[in-house]
Amino acid sequence: MTDARNLRGIINEIVTSAPFCQQLQNSLQSALQNVTPLTPRAQLNVQPQVSSSAIDEVRRLFPSVHRTPYTNLQTPEGRRKSKSRKSDSGVAFKKEVILLDNPMAKATLTGLCKSQAYEKGFGFSAVNFKKNWTEVEVYHCLQDLFKDKLKEVKFEVLIPMSRCLVKPNLATDCSLDGTAVCEMFKQKAIYLRPLSMLEGAEVEQDNDGVGDELFEFRDCPEVEIIEDANKDNSVEFLSLDTSDIFSDQFEEDTIKAINISKCESLKDILTEFKNNIDSEHLLTFNIYREEILDCCLRVVRRKSFSPLHRISVIFTDIADCSEGAVDQGGPSREMFRLLLNEIKNCKMFEGYENSKNLRLCNECLKTRDYFDIGRLIVLSLIHGGPGPQFFSKTLFSMLTQGIDATEPTLDDINDRGIKTEIEHIQNTNNLEELRQGVLNSSFLHLAGIFHVKSFEEKNSIIKDAVKFYVIHRVRAAYDQLKDGLNILNFLNRGKEMPSDLKKLFCFEEVPLTAEFLKTFFVPVLNEVGSNKRAIENRLLAFWRDYLIDCEDNETTVCLKQILAFVTGADAVPPLGFECTPTLEFLHDDRSRYPKANTCALILSLPVIHTVYELSNFNICTEIVQTFLKKTKSLNRRL
Repeated sequence: MTDARNLRGIINEIVTSAPFCQQLQNSLQSALQNVTPLTPRAQLNVQPQVSSSAIDEVRRLFPSVHRTPYTNLQTPEGRRKSKSRKSDSGVAFKKEVILLDNPMAKATLTGLCKSQAYEKGFGFSAVNFKKNWTEVEVYHCLQDLFKDKLKEVKFEVLIPMSRCLVKPNLATDCSLDGTAVCEMFKQKAIYLRPLSMLEGAEVEQDNDGVGDELFEFRDCPEVEIIEDANKDNSVEFLSLDTSDIFSDQFEEDTIKAINISKCESLKDILTEFKNNIDSEHLLTFNIYREEILDCCLRVVRRKSFSPLHRISVIFTDIADCSEGAVDQGGPSREMFRLLLNEIKNCKMFEGYENSKNLRLCNECLKTRDYFDIGRLIVLSLIHGGPGPQFFSKTLFSMLTQGIDATEPTLDDINDRGIKTEIEHIQNTNNLEELRQGVLNSSFLHLAGIFHVKSFEEKNSIIKDAVKFYVIHRVRAAYDQLKDGLNILNFLNRGKEMPSDLKKLFCFEEVPLTAEFLKTFFVPVLNEVGSNKRAIENRLLAFWRDYLIDCEDNETTVCLKQILAFVTGADAVPPLGFECTPTLEFLHDDRSRYPKANTCALILSLPVIHTVYELSNFNICTEIVQTFLKKTKSLNRRL
């Protein structure tokens, strides 16, 4: 303590000394001469004065410095921060509010997508809020903004963080009132995400974010004024907190890495959708097999439709009597199998059996059937059904790579007359023949091809004609189908894994084998050494021989029909089956035919037959009759 007093006395002597003051005066005069050379030199008649204290002398020499009580210099608070704030006398503030149309949306809207949202009434800027509002009043304000779109639709409030949307993490004793909204969102927009699909919503969300950085303004780091309490004044310094920039970038990269690791395959994406299915809400399909497509179209056009509602399928027979097949998995698989087969053969597609392109139907365009077909395909995939597996490579390329990157071939043209006209152009040998062929072709005129300048244009004419017929002619239908496939952003996410998506949309022969079905069904056997076990062992040998006969085409049915008889699907769906298929035995003398439980995936074989040929006949008859009954609508065309 004594050393500190001695040091203070020495400083006072130095500061109050005449030589020090004279030197300080000369320095100030020199500085003023350099700063203001155009003005008359100011003569500073400052006489050395002995101050009562060093602090008073400093204040006299530097009068422009803000004076702070000396006691502040001795406070142990260290560095303290003060921010320039606006007066809180008013309770009103304004926020930007954006409504998403997709219950699965997880990213903010930027660039073109954001402008489209504003154009279609999904975004408002400068919405008035008040700090003294309660949570109920805040939600009423948000509900009234979009009352025409949120009809009986619940929503949740999300906060944007590094281009991702997250739910506000509030403490148990806090609520999302006006004060919380003002403090939490600050310069951020308020996002509303519906818990179900909105009626008529078509705002696309760009989750890729590619190229949107040019349209996005990131939150600027806050400039703070920092005071140093260890100095004798409040000289202000500007501090730019760059940690916010690096932390945001790190957070964004981390989120991307997590998303990639979570969705390593298309199956992971489908599983994610399946895990988000709302089991409390039911989507009922009343299916009449003769008109299965019409039945399904009525469902997706209901106002209450949501692809994330739990599905229940009830089949009715021709006499309009319910079969009692309340869905637990099997009926929905059977319905989607029959539905996709009927879609493949409907009037909206044309081409080879397993390689279809879009066919233009004006009636279907007016009723937006192409859009609904796309929604039904996605619905099948996320609810455990199969993929279409009949899209041509050209159609798949249009959906995943875009129209400009797709090059159709002459084989994609299904119309024989149009194909003949193009082949005639292809067979021309000189300019005169080429010009005559173009002149005589009404289709080429429809495609906008009239004049030929040189024979070298032949290949480009053929290429343009094919592309017009396969792509540009059906552009409206293509746009509808693409929008339907992109519900829940499915198509955009699936395009990131084109090889996996292609297996679901394009045909790929994966034959079933007897060995696969032998291991697919796990036999449920009685105790070893019992009489029932001996009977089951014999019938198990019959069953495995029968599978081999089916594979060798020695029976009236194939292995796919057996799988469809038991599971409702003629192939293993992308999400697989929820339970293990089992093979059981009917030890009832009255049971003569095999039975199947498509929900529990149980195949039950009768044990009354002791001769393989008779057992073979009975199994074949029952499976064929059942399969034909359930698939007889496949031969019908719309």
